[in-house]
Amino acid sequence: DDAAQTRGCSGSHISVLQEAQRRVEGKRECNILVLEDNIDVSPRLSSDTLAAVREYVTDPAAGPRDMVHLAYIMYVPGLRVERTSGARERIVRLLCTPDSVLGTTAYLVTRSGLDALLAEHARHGYSHGDAIPNVMARLFPESRYAASPMPFHRAAGIKSLVNAQLDNLRAILFLPTFYTAWERLLVGSGLSTSVLFPALVGSFAVTAVASTGSLVSALLAEARGEDVNLLLPAASALIAIPSLIVIFYGLALAPKPQTAAAPRESLSEGRP
Repeated sequence: DDAAQTRGCSGSHISVLQEAQRRVEGKRECNILVLEDNIDVSPRLSSDTLAAVREYVTDPAAGPRDMVHLAYIMYVPGLRVERTSGARERIVRLLCTPDSVLGTTAYLVTRSGLDALLAEHARHGYSHGDAIPNVMARLFPESRYAASPMPFHRAAGIKSLVNAQLDNLRAILFLPTFYTAWERLLVGSGLSTSVLFPALVGSFAVTAVASTGSLVSALLAEARGEDVNLLLPAASALIAIPSLIVIFYGLALAPKPQTAAAPRESLSEGRP
């Protein structure tokens, strides 16, 4: 029952946050670290990044912030990663839409974020299909930050509790080779995923058509006895065509965009 699993995932986070709220009662500032059991270490983990996060979350002059992600899902619509000003090169700002469901694999929540999440839960409780990452996306469209590069990530090989139809896709997209390349592109370009995804699909489509045409022409030329090089068009086709298949497979299985009537499920979930 996907609804029960989504409710269980959200409930586990809410329980942890409620316990944290009791323990920090009376404190004006706090940073609560939440780690799920589907966490994996990124190959780009460094002590400098962790030190930068610690400095950022303990600096009272750093400005308002509700959450700092140590891992987040980057393959979501409407996400833009913005470099922060000044010397904080290892901290980025996550600008989101309600569909930018970033997951909850590893995050720090501040006093303001903690109170906002639990106040929202007190007002509305759990709504069908409304996982905790969806709530965060609605509440904090401009007040979430992240370590850059991410020190942790959702493990590629751990099965999903909620939307298991995406497990095969996760096994590919959550490999370090893929997510580190996409992270570099997001941070380096400053463009929204809503711009990058269509551009990526278009480039793969053009490459697939061109390389397939070149491969067919080369095969016909070889059949006529001509001396041709098949390696380049074959390699291009072998990269572009499977990449397109993976993209369209993900689009076909992805949860529907979030609306007021039917909230969107999360691509990544787990239990803290």
